[in-house]
Formats: sequence, C-alpha cells, structure tokens
Amino acid sequence: PSMAGSRPGALIATAWASMLHMGWQGYLESTKKMMVCAERLVQGLGRIDGVEVVGTPVMTVVAWKSTHERRLNIYAVNDLMGQRGWHLNALQ
Repeated sequence: PSMAGSRPGALIATAWASMLHMGWQGYLESTKKMMVCAERLVQGLGRIDGVEVVGTPVMTVVAWKSTHERRLNIYAVNDLMGQRGWHLNALQ
C-alpha cells in the first residue's frame, strides 16, 4: 500500500507534510526550481522543428504535440524519453 491512489486527500496530506518538513522557504525554493525547469523545457521545445507547445503554461504542467504527425510520432518520443528517465503522461 502507498499514499497514492484515487483519494485527493492523500495529495493534500503529502503536500502538507512536505511543507512542514522543508519549511516555507524550502518549499518556495523547490517551487522556483521547478518553475525554472518548466520554462527551460518550453524554450527547448520551441527550438525543435515539428514540436509545438500547447497553450501557455502558467505553472509546471507543459503540454506539447507533434506538428508533423507523419514525420514525428510523439508517442515514440514519449517512449524514448521514458527510457532516459523521464516520467511523462501521454494523452490523446
């Protein structure tokens, strides 16, 4: 068993425990690092021909798609990134 599951309370409890453990400043620093990484990801994706960022990410959720579906299989990209340690959600 784990804290994960379908109950939203688990997410709230783990976020609260993390904040208590890290402190307010530690939580802010961690959030800033994630925001910087998300921005770097958006900038990097913008330099790849055939890839387009979907929408304008406000926080750390970044969605992208293939603009050349016949030349670039975005699901194959997902699989390759998974092999390199990325944990992504492939949505249709």
